[in-house]
Amino acid sequence: MGSLIRLTHPPQISPIVKVSRKMRYIATTTITPTNATITRGMLLNHLLFGVNNTTTAYRLLTAIRVSRIELWDTSASTGGVSTVSIQWTSNMGPCEPVTDTSIGSTVPAHIVSSPPKTSLARNWSTQGSFETEPLFVLTGSSELIVDVTLDMCYQGQTNFGPVSVTMTNIAGAGVSYVNYLSGPAYGVLSPVNTVFQIY
Repeated sequence: MGSLIRLTHPPQISPIVKVSRKMRYIATTTITPTNATITRGMLLNHLLFGVNNTTTAYRLLTAIRVSRIELWDTSASTGGVSTVSIQWTSNMGPCEPVTDTSIGSTVPAHIVSSPPKTSLARNWSTQGSFETEPLFVLTGSSELIVDVTLDMCYQGQTNFGPVSVTMTNIAGAGVSYVNYLSGPAYGVLSPVNTVFQIY
């Protein structure tokens, strides 16, 4: 008869809720560095935030990290040209941009890219003084589709705090969780699921 394994105390577990999720966004206008330079603060404050009225928003994430970005883009006209690009940012010199160009409306321009080792996006983004740091810049046409795969850590219930966001396109009763990539102030990358309600 084999001996039983005797535990002196319960095994350790992580109290942090961590998930990995792919989110899809669709362009509503031409995507340029002006309206699609994504910062740490944009991911923390705008990617997923909760609202209970028309004026107050609450950050849901305590940390977030970009795992992969995938872009598709086609020209709206036969013989037209479409170009997509991701420019990762770094404080150790410039990262080489990732680009693809397509001619016509049949085969889309398509790129898949993960943050390079020297990029700022490779590290976790957390609350603090570095929220204004740009992580990556997207460019594409008004036909652009963006898939972003993210690792996310959710806050404990007692750590929710109000954040400053532009409250737009929020309607309905109950508690809403709103999802933007470039921030609702721009609203140029429309999420597939903008708002879902919890009653």
